[in-house]
Amino acid sequence: MVKRVDDDTKKARGTYRKDRVKPRTKPAKSGDVKYPAGTPKMPAGMSAVAQTEWRRIVKLLSDAGVIADVDRAVLTVYCETWADVCKLQKIVQQADFDYLDENCRKIVRMLGAAETRLLKFAQQLGCTPASRSRVKADPDAASAKDPAAVAADAEAERRARKFFGPRIHEAPPAGA
Repeated sequence: MVKRVDDDTKKARGTYRKDRVKPRTKPAKSGDVKYPAGTPKMPAGMSAVAQTEWRRIVKLLSDAGVIADVDRAVLTVYCETWADVCKLQKIVQQADFDYLDENCRKIVRMLGAAETRLLKFAQQLGCTPASRSRVKADPDAASAKDPAAVAADAEAERRARKFFGPRIHEAPPAGA
């Protein structure tokens, strides 16, 4: 098979013909696609634990400038997976949990699978130490705070505290 001669060599030799050259597209580099920065709206029907995690993670990602409206689906699945992990951890932590029972072992396997899914979504969102080094933040989006959004966040926080009371950590304590 004859090795293809590049266009620069053909131009240097004087054999280059524009009508015989196929237009080549450069492969997209990571980070080339830019979506407008924004805060996605929380979908209706999420569990209470998932809603709490949604508010927490969206605020953190928004402050870092790494979130866009297009991230809504990933955030939804991440938050619901977090709620599943919390629920399964509570079941496993029950005092009468018998690891010899087949149903109990199924719950432990479900917990492991949910934790694996949670970690994958956390990596996609840049929420792990290793994945944060690969996330490219938009510095303008992180520093430019919309005053209306800040006021809306404060009002939502005030309402949440009034309704739910003081914040408590949703996840079971480590080692418990």
